[in-house]
Amino acid sequence: MKLLIVHGCTAGDSVGGTEIQLDTIAGFMLSRGHEVCFYTLDYMPGKARMETINGVRIHRNNDNDDGFAATRRHVRRIQGILESEGINVVFARSVGAAYILHQASTRSGVPFVYQLPCNFGDLAVSFSVRHTLGVMLKFRSQALHALLAPRYVRKASRLLTVSRDDAALLTGRFHIPAEAVYNMHPPPPGNPVPQSLRTVVWINNIKPLKRPELFIELARRCVDTGIQFQLAGRIPRSPYGEYIQSLAQGIPGLSILGPVSPEAANQLMERAEINVLTSDREGFSNGAIQGWLRGLPLLTTLDKDGVVARHQLGHVVVDVDGLERGLRRYLAHPDEFRAASIRARKYALANHSIESNGPLYERIFLETAEQGRRSRSVVGG
Repeated sequence: MKLLIVHGCTAGDSVGGTEIQLDTIAGFMLSRGHEVCFYTLDYMPGKARMETINGVRIHRNNDNDDGFAATRRHVRRIQGILESEGINVVFARSVGAAYILHQASTRSGVPFVYQLPCNFGDLAVSFSVRHTLGVMLKFRSQALHALLAPRYVRKASRLLTVSRDDAALLTGRFHIPAEAVYNMHPPPPGNPVPQSLRTVVWINNIKPLKRPELFIELARRCVDTGIQFQLAGRIPRSPYGEYIQSLAQGIPGLSILGPVSPEAANQLMERAEINVLTSDREGFSNGAIQGWLRGLPLLTTLDKDGVVARHQLGHVVVDVDGLERGLRRYLAHPDEFRAASIRARKYALANHSIESNGPLYERIFLETAEQGRRSRSVVGG
């Protein structure tokens, strides 16, 4: 089978949760003997228009045009790739890709699978008409695609989510059939289980919805514990980025590490004992999964599918007071901390490893490709 992945960029161009997941999926499909191609929607100046990296053939967009004409160009380019590469199925998570993939799929007959990276309700709110008008002049076609996304994700041959809560929302409230396939990561070697609580980490791209200020306040309140607090992530060059840096100044035991690679993020977690998530909304956190695979209980303000509470993988809280209570609870009860650590790794291996979830993606892609083949055979009849 030949799979085409469409996204703004690859993990080699810009590291984000979705890019890491797409790279992981591509690697798994290659390991199973399938062929994988990639098309980037974002402008990639100075990079080869087409090259092969780690077995994946990458077709890049090198046209610096964000206008509405870009949509037609993307559709034509994808159609050309579908034909020249003999693609059987297309896959995307990008919000801006839903309309483009629908157009290319309709014209070519090649089916597309779409996976919502976030809650469908959040998608509609985040890309409201007001928001779209506010950025239309700067990101013309992207803003339009975002506004159209809630309509065109419905037209995917197969619609996936990253959590069961989101799948239930789509099926129950919006009457759109969807199924959940969790994010996945490779497990580390050995059987890591932290023995004592010395280091707490927060690893994310720094932005308002991630609320790193809660982690910084937690570090300030817990100076007396002697714990080391490490905050890692890309700091934006903006008033918000300056605000975060100013908050962190002068707090003993708090380190601001800046952006880190996926490999460096895993290394940080392998040297830590607690992972903290302070987002007010997002998909199923990659950072949470990476931490669980390394035996890190999670202090979190967000619990997708209720797995943290149900499986006792950490503490679910609503504010910094709760974060502090959870941390001090683990300090005072080391046996409880180690038990949560063991549960976290066991849960992640069963639900978020490549071995558990890679075959789910493969099955869905193969079934969708076969459905597309049958449909084209009927039409060509």
